[in-house]
Amino acid sequence: NRRGCELLRRPREDILGRHLRDMISPDELAYRPVALERIETGRAYLTERRMLRGDGTVFVAELSTTRTSEGLFLAIVRDVTARREGEDAARRAEANFRALLDVLPDAVVVHTKGIIVYVNATTVRVAGYDRPDELIGIPVIEIVHPDDRALVMARVRSMSTTGQAAGLQRERFLR
Repeated sequence: NRRGCELLRRPREDILGRHLRDMISPDELAYRPVALERIETGRAYLTERRMLRGDGTVFVAELSTTRTSEGLFLAIVRDVTARREGEDAARRAEANFRALLDVLPDAVVVHTKGIIVYVNATTVRVAGYDRPDELIGIPVIEIVHPDDRALVMARVRSMSTTGQAAGLQRERFLR
């Protein structure tokens, strides 16, 4: 269709009758060949590929391919370059944020509904653990001093109910 020609920056005649692999970036094909056995099942096969446009530029595409009842291959191509770049930027921002948290002298514990999902290096050290993964996945209440547990539970309930952060609070940890 017209939109496919625009996306691939190729005339219709250059697309019709060609195999889709001819429009996938050669570097990608070298390490990830086309999985014809998955496409030939007749069920839609969804994947992401680096596609090559007619002008030589490359873009990230989401491909939904299937074999029709007539034995032809149908491919729906969607440019997801902007989405992929956004996801990559978010990953980099998170990594930078974690790196910043890891050098703070204060203990930082991030939890979701009371289950620890992140701790910084200071938390690991002051709580007497060797590695962050020893704390990830456990209830935050398990590392809180018994005298502070009621306050922490009230804060966790408040955050779970309202969806709002409860602000900073000094709490004591168990070793």
